[in-house]
Amino acid sequence: MIEKLKAQIKNYDRETLENKFISLFQKLQSNKNNIDFSDYKVKRRQQYLHKTYTNKVNSLNAILKLAIETQDENLLNYLSKINKELEEKAKENQDLPK
Repeated sequence: MIEKLKAQIKNYDRETLENKFISLFQKLQSNKNNIDFSDYKVKRRQQYLHKTYTNKVNSLNAILKLAIETQDENLLNYLSKINKELEEKAKENQDLPK
């Protein structure tokens, strides 16, 4: 497999290789920020953060439920972003999970 990859890479010019590298890096970064919301403790934590730190608790919890049911990547990315922001608010208030 490695030899096959080496042979493919030899055919690419520098710009193509750079674009492929950047694409892989961006994919890794977005996957790194995703959280497994199907885990019960993570889900409960997210619901708690929605309830405590936003006035849109019903909407966000409905989105969370939909994201878990459908595994929609866009919704999961959106919730991951919100989760990061809410966790930062919780840290500021020293509201850490038990």
